[in-house]
Amino acid sequence: MVQHFEQEIRFHFAAEEAHLFPAARRFSELNFLVDELVADHGQLRDYFARASRGILDRGEVRAFAERLSNHVRKEERQLFEAMQGLMDPEELLKIGALVEETLSAASDTCIVPTESKLSGLGS
Repeated sequence: MVQHFEQEIRFHFAAEEAHLFPAARRFSELNFLVDELVADHGQLRDYFARASRGILDRGEVRAFAERLSNHVRKEERQLFEAMQGLMDPEELLKIGALVEETLSAASDTCIVPTESKLSGLGS
């Protein structure tokens, strides 16, 4: 969980918070949804922080997985769909390019685990 956050998810959160959410907030009908998504980010960051300290129990891991899954579905099925209906294609392309630029930093940090690292996970 910690590695996934450090190498990928934190970049997604940063891109959404810097570019996607502010664009969506221009539409009053999306503010409540954006508020929910920002709150999700806070809760998910808390789960990741607790995981990095090794203090998540089995139930919390399950709750984390469910929250992350629900968060992604909410973005895809509600926010993205609504933004496509409210914004013109050129603006969406600009936002997409900004998000992609922010996400490009993730590829610089991606580390493929070594065999010794993977074998240590089973103990």
